[in-house]
Amino acid sequence: MVSTIKVNFDRATFPKSGSAGGGDVAHDAKGKCAGKRRMYFQFRAEPKHIELLAAATAVELCLDRGWLQVVIEGDCISIIDKLARKEEDGSVLGPLLQDVKDNARNIPSCVFSHVQRSANVEGLGILFSKMVLHLLLHH
Repeated sequence: MVSTIKVNFDRATFPKSGSAGGGDVAHDAKGKCAGKRRMYFQFRAEPKHIELLAAATAVELCLDRGWLQVVIEGDCISIIDKLARKEEDGSVLGPLLQDVKDNARNIPSCVFSHVQRSANVEGLGILFSKMVLHLLLHH
């Protein structure tokens, strides 16, 4: 039996430095960390754009690891709703949304799910603590 992997994604913006970052943390059915990624951008972007880039890296993590059954969780309900819809999105995020959805179709069972911010922060806390520490030390 294939167990479900849960992948939480989120973003962080740093207005003072004009930068942003995001990350993903995956857990197996026993709650053990199965993988993680983080990203950092030295440019300003809309929070929803960074959130979507974090979702894109979550899908890439699943594909790279060959996971067959995943639930990808995020706390930005508008991004989760757009990823869950079958129709194309006409917004400026449309092309990237379509890329993420196309990539997700390569995972046999992939569901996008909304979680409350508190649940996402708990899942990603260590990852972002390291990112913030990195930013403080290098900027």
